[in-house]
Amino acid sequence: MLDKISQSLNRFFTPNRISLSVCLVVAIAGWFLTKMSKVYTHQLTYTLKYALPTNATFDQNPPVRLDVDLRASGWSLLSLIRENDSIEVIASELSGKPTSAKIFLSEKLGQWAGDELNLITTDPEQIQFTLVEKESKKVPVILNGDLVLDPQFEWREPVKIEPDSITIFGSSQHLAETTSWSTRSFSKTNISKDFTERIALEKSSLALETDSSHIWLTGSVDQITEKEIYVPIQVADSLKGNISIFPDQALVKVNLGLRHYDQIEVSEFLLIAEPDPSDPGSLRVVVKEYPDFVTYLAHTPESVDYLRSNP
Repeated sequence: MLDKISQSLNRFFTPNRISLSVCLVVAIAGWFLTKMSKVYTHQLTYTLKYALPTNATFDQNPPVRLDVDLRASGWSLLSLIRENDSIEVIASELSGKPTSAKIFLSEKLGQWAGDELNLITTDPEQIQFTLVEKESKKVPVILNGDLVLDPQFEWREPVKIEPDSITIFGSSQHLAETTSWSTRSFSKTNISKDFTERIALEKSSLALETDSSHIWLTGSVDQITEKEIYVPIQVADSLKGNISIFPDQALVKVNLGLRHYDQIEVSEFLLIAEPDPSDPGSLRVVVKEYPDFVTYLAHTPESVDYLRSNP
């Protein structure tokens, strides 16, 4: 078996084929070395990560990324690509000193790729900020979104935000200008069951930080149902003792949550029969009071007849 394999290899690797293979390898290596020695224009992006002293913050948002157009040999570019795409900035060294981004990057990138770099442009052109004392305060959280109930449901209780306030950190000026913190935009529709959801807060910045990135939103709902209840009709004070009305009760229809269905009481309604300017022969029935947990729909009758009992 081994003899057959050896014979096959010998037949394939003839002197001519071996010579040709060596030439191809040398040619490819030469082409690669030539290409890597040439100078190219390329764009790179670097993230700036700031090292801050304790209890210090920025007076304004510093740049968090630098886009750079540069010219360098293929070998230098390969060295840069192999390195991390983030650069540490010692904030205390640049505070209050507008610094050319091109010079700053040249020093940093030169450590990785030597001096064979030519930085053409950077965006932004300058790194500029001043460190100030970090302060803090609490601000309320504001919902920036839509909560839409299914038409057959109502809120059992107000929606809960936890926490309903957060601590923000920044300069005294930034804190004075910030009175609340908003959630990111969201939408929740056709709500028909209880829920607890994590809602992201608006992103903080280097100059204004928060102690939380999200809040929890909790909502409880109740299905709406209809109920009919007979309620006595009272006579207006100006007519009491002078008339008798008929009928003396009305059928009131209301919408309410299921949890209140068995709690509703007749005594929570007040229906008054009072003069109707448009029809002197009858009295109109007006609903003066009803529970705040119901949605009033209608009552029957809307007017009543009367007889004078004391002419």
